[in-house]
Parts: sequence; structure tokens; C-alpha cells
Amino acid sequence: MRWMFIFILSFILILTACGGNDTGNSGGDASSEENSTTTNQEDESASDGSNTEDTQSDASNSDNERDLFHDVISYELEIEFSNGDEWSYDYEVENDGKEGEIERDSESDLDGRDAIDQIENMIEAVQPAPDLSYDEALQRIYDHLEINQEDVQAVELDVDFGNGDTLEIERTF
Repeated sequence: MRWMFIFILSFILILTACGGNDTGNSGGDASSEENSTTTNQEDESASDGSNTEDTQSDASNSDNERDLFHDVISYELEIEFSNGDEWSYDYEVENDGKEGEIERDSESDLDGRDAIDQIENMIEAVQPAPDLSYDEALQRIYDHLEINQEDVQAVELDVDFGNGDTLEIERTF
């Protein structure tokens, strides 16, 4: 009798656990499949969410850096070469727009949109920042302009940022 009681109790528990509704699905009931699908979607969402957070974090760091580079309101670079040539890059952001001018002794001068584009490309490449070391800033300039440091006699860089910070370098070799 005891075995019969255990058998019936087990049978009732199995039926209850499997669900009493027969939806016509074979191989399991719809609610367990639905729960399984929901759980998989939640797992995917959780993994997507963490990746999204990492991507957003990387993007915000990149945006902060980019904001700093685009926060340049004045960029003046003058380079004197040992052969006597001089290059000058002037860039300013004002209320009425941007101004840019490039003067090179051995080439024609540029101003307007062409000069602004070239100087903004230089700003992106050099990535000036108030705490950037002088040597690193100069090396980035030399690399961007494809200049050999031995050909440079003097260099002066003055960068003003919108937040009031500055980067000033003046070197004679």
C-alpha cells in the first residue's frame, strides 16, 4: 500500500510539473519552450548590454578626446628651417566662423577652406593637449608634416583651448 501511495503521489507530481494543459505540442509544453526562448533572449540582451556599455564607454572616451582636439580655438605653428625656409600655420575659431592661413616659403600660400582643412587635419594628427610633453608634441608635428628634425632650426607652437588651457612650446636647435 505504501508503494502505491508513493507511485500515485509521484504520478501526480509529474503531471503537475509537466503542466496539465495539453496544447497539442509534442516534446514539451508551450510555456516551457516560451520560458526557454525568453531566457535565451534575456541572456543575449544581457551580453549585448554589456558589450553596448563597453562600446559606449569607449565611444565616450573617444568623444572626450575628440572634444579636446576640437576644442582648439587657436593654433599657431611657426617652423624655421636651417636652409632659411619658414613655415607658418595660423588657425582661429571665432564667433563668426573659422579662419586659417598657411604660409610656406617654398610653396604658394593657402587660406580659407583649404588652409582650415589642412590645419584641422594636423590638429587631429598631433592631438594637442595642455599636458602633452613638448617632445611628444614636436615629434607628432614632424611626423605629420614629414619633416626631419635635423632640418629644423627653431619651432614655436601656441595652442589655446576653449576651456582656457594653453600649450606653448618655443625651441631653438
